[in-house]
Amino acid sequence: MANTDLRLDFCQAIAKQAGELAVKMRQQSGSDFIANKGHQDFVTAADHAVERFIRERIEAEFPTEAIVGEEEGATGHSDTCWVIDPIDGTANYMRGLPEWAISIACVQNDRITHAVLDIPDIGRTASAQIGCGAFVNGQKLSVSATEVPVKSLIILGHSDRLPLQTHLSTIDDLLSAGYEYRRQGSACFGLYSVAAGWAEAYHEMHLNPWDAFAGMLLITEAGGTVTCKTVPEFLKSGSPFTATNGQIKLPMLDF
Repeated sequence: MANTDLRLDFCQAIAKQAGELAVKMRQQSGSDFIANKGHQDFVTAADHAVERFIRERIEAEFPTEAIVGEEEGATGHSDTCWVIDPIDGTANYMRGLPEWAISIACVQNDRITHAVLDIPDIGRTASAQIGCGAFVNGQKLSVSATEVPVKSLIILGHSDRLPLQTHLSTIDDLLSAGYEYRRQGSACFGLYSVAAGWAEAYHEMHLNPWDAFAGMLLITEAGGTVTCKTVPEFLKSGSPFTATNGQIKLPMLDF
């Protein structure tokens, strides 16, 4: 594995500990563990507890740096910002499905420089440092080399911010072009799937930065490409998002 700095080591350690906390809380959950944020949009006591745990560790180690998290918003002002999704794929997590992840990314001077995705239920911790490659459990990650639609698998996400018909039209475009698709219920798991070479692309018409930033760095360091807004714009308002292995051309890239 390429040499990494102390910031990435720190990020890996707290992501693993956060994953252990989430698993433990699910095992001990009671009737008040789950709440609704919206239609098919859930939050658990673990989402809040895991984010607080990660925030407290970052604040203790890097007290002057900013933090943006899904559950507790933005704090601090700095050229360095940590972007956290405590549990991406909460609906999967609470049902015992494995497609969920803890996501931690570090942005320095408008570049994503460090990233970790911990996927506890399948025992994988993926990490990347800009310019140093992407790794999972110490092994190098590489995107798929597949070039043709009929051999390609596309992971799709769906946002309620957009009409259902937009999502259905995307599926129709993919199938008409010869692609196969899946919907996993976790952007972080989907982006890891691209970085690991399990799928050729991930597409969603709107992602928040905490859903995407760690996976973005994993994919680019694993040899893939990402199409989205700039990092500062993404942080402000989210972005349409497509990531590929760099070999295929998707019909929906003209957003």
